[in-house]
Amino acid sequence: MSNVIDDAKWYIESSQLGILATTGKNNIPKLRVIRGFANDGINLYFVTNKDTEKVENINENPNVTLFFQNEGQDFGSFTNLSVTGIAKVVKDKDEINKAVDAISVRHPKLKKTADDNQLDISGTLIYKIDAKSVKFLDREKSNEAEVVNL
Repeated sequence: MSNVIDDAKWYIESSQLGILATTGKNNIPKLRVIRGFANDGINLYFVTNKDTEKVENINENPNVTLFFQNEGQDFGSFTNLSVTGIAKVVKDKDEINKAVDAISVRHPKLKKTADDNQLDISGTLIYKIDAKSVKFLDREKSNEAEVVNL
């Protein structure tokens, strides 16, 4: 199990983008590109605006998946990762600061917004996904994805 978790952490950290999957009204799946994200172990943080459809969807159903797949992969060494869990808005000030620092590596504008005390005014929300399962496919090792339930 620890190899899958270690591989998953590395894969998240090396990814430029993630795809967030939510379901909203009528259980219709919605997918969105997420650029402002970071991991805390296998748990994930991401940033979004409070006035988005994804926020409405998460309010209706906080079960989400964040999917990672790096571009330009050869099929023989193809890898991807999905982390499924429960998304919730981060409200604790210390955890917000921790998430801002981590997300700002990919999304530097967030740090300035936070430093200027503009998160609330700008409508910025930070979510944490508490991971419940990890699915990692590494075709160099196997044709089957490894799944770890946490």
